[in-house]
Amino acid sequence: MKRFVYIIVTVMLFLHMVSAEGSVRIQRTSGDVRIRRGLDENWLIAGPGIVLEDIDTILSGEASEAVLRLPDGSRFILGGNAILDVGDLREITERELLLYLTSLKLHDIQRTGDMPAIRLENVSVVRGEQKSTGHEPESQTEPSAQYRQELNGARALHRHRLLPNAIIKYYSIMEKYPSVGHVAEIHFALGQAFEAMNDTGHAMDAYQQAIDTSGDGEKTGGRRAEQMIREAEKAIQRLRQPDNN
Repeated sequence: MKRFVYIIVTVMLFLHMVSAEGSVRIQRTSGDVRIRRGLDENWLIAGPGIVLEDIDTILSGEASEAVLRLPDGSRFILGGNAILDVGDLREITERELLLYLTSLKLHDIQRTGDMPAIRLENVSVVRGEQKSTGHEPESQTEPSAQYRQELNGARALHRHRLLPNAIIKYYSIMEKYPSVGHVAEIHFALGQAFEAMNDTGHAMDAYQQAIDTSGDGEKTGGRRAEQMIREAEKAIQRLRQPDNN
Protein backbone atom coordinates (compact mmCIF):
# COMPACT_ATOMS: atom_id res chain seq x y z
CA MET A 1 0.00 0.00 0.00
CA LYS A 2 2.79 2.42 0.89
CA ARG A 3 4.49 1.66 -2.41
CA PHE A 4 1.27 2.34 -4.32
CA VAL A 5 0.74 5.70 -2.57
CA TYR A 6 4.38 6.66 -3.15
CA ILE A 7 4.18 5.91 -6.87
CA ILE A 8 0.86 7.78 -7.24
CA VAL A 9 2.32 10.90 -5.55
CA THR A 10 5.39 10.81 -7.80
CA VAL A 11 3.32 10.36 -10.95
CA MET A 12 0.97 13.20 -9.96
CA LEU A 13 3.95 15.47 -9.40
CA PHE A 14 5.35 14.81 -12.86
CA LEU A 15 1.97 15.07 -14.54
CA HIS A 16 1.57 18.49 -12.94
CA MET A 17 5.02 19.55 -14.05
CA VAL A 18 4.32 18.73 -17.70
CA SER A 19 0.77 20.09 -17.85
CA ALA A 20 1.65 23.62 -18.94
CA GLU A 21 -0.17 24.93 -22.00
CA GLY A 22 1.61 25.36 -25.30
CA SER A 23 3.75 23.15 -27.48
CA VAL A 24 7.36 22.85 -28.46
CA ARG A 25 8.12 23.49 -32.13
CA ILE A 26 11.18 22.50 -34.12
CA GLN A 27 12.67 25.66 -35.60
CA ARG A 28 15.73 24.26 -37.32
CA THR A 29 17.71 21.03 -37.64
CA SER A 30 21.11 20.07 -38.97
CA GLY A 31 22.50 16.59 -39.42
CA ASP A 32 20.52 13.56 -38.27
CA VAL A 33 17.64 14.54 -35.97
CA ARG A 34 14.71 12.23 -35.30
CA ILE A 35 11.57 12.19 -33.18
CA ARG A 36 9.47 9.48 -31.59
CA ARG A 37 5.76 10.10 -31.14
CA GLY A 38 4.29 9.04 -27.81
CA LEU A 39 3.90 5.26 -27.64
CA ASP A 40 5.13 4.76 -31.20
CA GLU A 41 8.42 2.86 -31.22
CA ASN A 42 9.51 4.16 -34.64
CA TRP A 43 11.88 7.08 -35.12
CA LEU A 44 10.81 9.66 -37.71
CA ILE A 45 12.97 12.22 -39.50
CA ALA A 46 12.55 15.63 -37.86
CA GLY A 47 12.33 18.95 -39.65
CA PRO A 48 11.42 22.63 -39.18
CA GLY A 49 7.83 23.38 -38.23
CA ILE A 50 7.07 20.07 -36.54
CA VAL A 51 5.15 20.49 -33.28
CA LEU A 52 6.21 18.25 -30.40
CA GLU A 53 4.02 17.18 -27.49
CA ASP A 54 5.05 16.33 -23.95
CA ILE A 55 5.04 12.58 -24.58
CA ASP A 56 7.32 12.82 -27.64
CA THR A 57 11.09 12.27 -27.67
CA ILE A 58 13.77 13.93 -29.78
CA LEU A 59 17.10 12.36 -30.69
CA SER A 60 20.15 13.92 -32.37
CA GLY A 61 23.00 12.05 -33.98
CA GLU A 62 26.69 12.86 -33.90
CA ALA A 63 27.54 16.33 -35.24
CA SER A 64 23.83 17.15 -35.34
CA GLU A 65 21.68 19.85 -33.78
CA ALA A 66 18.05 20.75 -33.22
CA VAL A 67 16.85 24.26 -32.42
CA LEU A 68 13.51 24.25 -30.62
CA ARG A 69 11.08 27.06 -29.90
CA LEU A 70 9.61 26.66 -26.40
CA PRO A 71 6.09 27.75 -25.40
CA ASP A 72 7.43 30.94 -23.78
CA GLY A 73 9.11 31.95 -27.03
CA SER A 74 12.66 31.11 -25.93
CA ARG A 75 15.06 28.98 -27.96
CA PHE A 76 16.48 25.66 -26.85
CA ILE A 77 19.42 24.07 -28.64
CA LEU A 78 19.91 20.32 -28.41
CA GLY A 79 23.42 19.45 -29.51
CA GLY A 80 24.78 16.26 -31.01
CA ASN A 81 24.46 12.72 -29.65
CA ALA A 82 21.65 13.64 -27.27
CA ILE A 83 18.17 12.43 -26.44
CA LEU A 84 15.48 14.30 -24.55
CA ASP A 85 11.85 13.76 -23.67
CA VAL A 86 9.89 16.86 -24.64
CA GLY A 87 8.19 16.79 -21.24
CA ASP A 88 11.60 17.51 -19.68
CA LEU A 89 11.41 21.02 -21.18
CA ARG A 90 8.31 22.04 -19.23
CA GLU A 91 8.79 24.55 -16.44
CA ILE A 92 9.60 23.02 -13.07
CA THR A 93 9.44 25.33 -10.08
CA GLU A 94 11.83 25.25 -7.14
CA ARG A 95 8.94 24.11 -4.96
CA GLU A 96 8.32 21.14 -7.25
CA LEU A 97 12.03 20.35 -7.21
CA LEU A 98 11.98 20.39 -3.41
CA LEU A 99 9.07 17.94 -3.43
CA TYR A 100 11.02 15.68 -5.78
CA LEU A 101 14.14 15.82 -3.58
CA THR A 102 12.01 15.02 -0.55
CA SER A 103 10.63 11.97 -2.34
CA LEU A 104 14.20 10.84 -3.03
CA LYS A 105 15.08 11.23 0.64
CA LEU A 106 12.03 9.17 1.59
CA HIS A 107 13.10 6.58 -0.94
CA ASP A 108 16.58 6.36 0.63
CA ILE A 109 15.16 6.09 4.15
CA GLN A 110 12.86 3.24 3.14
CA ARG A 111 15.64 1.49 1.24
CA THR A 112 18.02 1.52 4.22
CA GLY A 113 15.33 0.73 6.82
CA ASP A 114 13.53 -2.47 7.71
CA MET A 115 10.82 -2.13 5.07
CA PRO A 116 11.33 -3.45 1.52
CA ALA A 117 13.13 -1.18 -0.91
CA ILE A 118 10.97 1.07 -3.05
CA ARG A 119 12.32 1.73 -6.50
CA LEU A 120 11.57 5.22 -7.75
CA GLU A 121 9.47 4.67 -10.82
CA ASN A 122 10.31 6.28 -14.13
CA VAL A 123 7.15 8.11 -15.14
CA SER A 124 8.22 8.65 -18.71
CA VAL A 125 6.24 6.93 -21.42
CA VAL A 126 6.45 3.17 -21.00
CA ARG A 127 7.71 1.64 -24.21
CA GLY A 128 8.24 -1.88 -25.36
CA GLU A 129 11.42 -3.27 -26.80
CA GLN A 130 13.02 -1.03 -29.39
CA LYS A 131 11.82 -1.86 -32.88
CA SER A 132 14.32 -1.64 -35.67
CA THR A 133 13.30 0.68 -38.47
CA GLY A 134 16.58 0.74 -40.28
CA HIS A 135 17.04 4.37 -39.25
CA GLU A 136 17.95 4.05 -35.59
CA PRO A 137 21.57 4.57 -34.54
CA GLU A 138 23.20 1.29 -33.57
CA SER A 139 24.23 2.94 -30.29
CA GLN A 140 20.60 2.82 -29.18
CA THR A 141 21.11 -0.83 -28.22
CA GLU A 142 24.10 -0.10 -25.97
CA PRO A 143 23.38 1.03 -22.38
CA SER A 144 26.57 3.11 -22.22
CA ALA A 145 25.64 4.90 -25.46
CA GLN A 146 22.08 5.53 -24.25
CA TYR A 147 23.52 6.86 -21.00
CA ARG A 148 25.73 9.33 -22.85
CA GLN A 149 22.84 10.52 -25.02
CA GLU A 150 20.64 11.10 -21.98
CA LEU A 151 23.44 12.83 -20.11
CA ASN A 152 23.99 15.16 -23.09
CA GLY A 153 20.28 15.93 -23.00
CA ALA A 154 20.49 16.76 -19.30
CA ARG A 155 23.50 18.97 -19.92
CA ALA A 156 21.54 20.86 -22.58
CA LEU A 157 18.90 21.60 -19.92
CA HIS A 158 21.71 22.72 -17.62
CA ARG A 159 23.28 25.02 -20.23
CA HIS A 160 19.94 26.71 -20.83
CA ARG A 161 19.60 27.24 -17.07
CA LEU A 162 16.58 25.00 -16.77
CA LEU A 163 18.21 24.00 -13.52
CA PRO A 164 15.38 22.17 -11.71
CA ASN A 165 14.76 20.22 -14.92
CA ALA A 166 18.44 19.34 -15.25
CA ILE A 167 18.71 18.26 -11.60
CA ILE A 168 15.75 15.91 -11.88
CA LYS A 169 17.12 14.54 -15.14
CA TYR A 170 20.53 13.89 -13.56
CA TYR A 171 18.95 11.92 -10.72
CA SER A 172 16.78 10.03 -13.20
CA ILE A 173 19.86 9.01 -15.20
CA MET A 174 21.62 7.69 -12.09
CA GLU A 175 18.52 5.66 -11.26
CA LYS A 176 18.18 4.34 -14.79
CA TYR A 177 21.84 3.44 -15.38
CA PRO A 178 23.21 2.28 -12.00
CA SER A 179 25.96 0.12 -13.51
CA VAL A 180 27.31 2.29 -16.31
CA GLY A 181 30.05 3.67 -14.07
CA HIS A 182 29.99 7.45 -14.45
CA VAL A 183 28.40 8.37 -11.14
CA ALA A 184 30.98 10.94 -10.09
CA GLU A 185 30.55 13.13 -13.15
CA ILE A 186 26.80 13.30 -12.54
CA HIS A 187 27.29 14.24 -8.88
CA PHE A 188 29.70 16.94 -10.02
CA ALA A 189 27.13 18.27 -12.50
CA LEU A 190 24.53 18.22 -9.73
CA GLY A 191 26.87 20.26 -7.55
CA GLN A 192 27.22 22.87 -10.28
CA ALA A 193 23.46 23.02 -10.82
CA PHE A 194 22.65 23.35 -7.11
CA GLU A 195 25.35 25.98 -6.71
CA ALA A 196 23.86 27.98 -9.59
CA MET A 197 20.54 27.85 -7.73
CA ASN A 198 22.28 29.10 -4.55
CA ASP A 199 21.37 25.84 -2.81
CA THR A 200 24.58 25.58 -0.79
CA GLY A 201 23.64 22.49 1.21
CA HIS A 202 22.73 20.28 -1.73
CA ALA A 203 25.65 21.66 -3.75
CA MET A 204 28.22 20.75 -1.09
CA ASP A 205 26.69 17.30 -0.67
CA ALA A 206 26.82 16.68 -4.42
CA TYR A 207 30.42 17.88 -4.75
CA GLN A 208 31.42 15.62 -1.86
CA GLN A 209 29.65 12.70 -3.51
CA ALA A 210 31.63 13.42 -6.68
CA ILE A 211 34.87 13.18 -4.69
CA ASP A 212 33.79 10.06 -2.79
CA THR A 213 32.65 8.16 -5.88
CA SER A 214 35.40 9.28 -8.27
CA GLY A 215 37.08 5.87 -8.06
CA ASP A 216 33.94 3.72 -8.03
CA GLY A 217 34.03 2.19 -11.47
CA GLU A 218 34.65 5.50 -13.20
CA LYS A 219 35.56 5.07 -16.84
CA THR A 220 36.76 8.63 -17.31
CA GLY A 221 39.78 8.27 -15.02
CA GLY A 222 43.17 9.86 -15.45
CA ARG A 223 43.68 13.61 -15.56
CA ARG A 224 40.02 14.31 -16.22
CA ALA A 225 38.99 12.62 -12.96
CA GLU A 226 41.78 14.34 -11.05
CA GLN A 227 40.74 17.72 -12.39
CA MET A 228 37.12 17.07 -11.43
CA ILE A 229 38.17 16.19 -7.87
CA ARG A 230 40.26 19.36 -7.59
CA GLU A 231 37.37 21.49 -8.86
CA ALA A 232 34.95 19.81 -6.48
CA GLU A 233 37.29 20.43 -3.54
CA LYS A 234 37.66 24.09 -4.53
CA ALA A 235 33.89 24.41 -4.84
CA ILE A 236 33.37 23.01 -1.34
CA GLN A 237 35.90 25.43 0.10
CA ARG A 238 34.25 28.30 -1.75
CA LEU A 239 30.80 27.36 -0.49
CA ARG A 240 32.09 27.15 3.09
CA GLN A 241 32.99 30.85 3.05
CA PRO A 242 30.76 33.05 5.27
CA ASP A 243 29.29 34.89 2.28
CA ASN A 244 27.82 31.60 1.02
CA ASN A 245 26.11 30.59 4.26
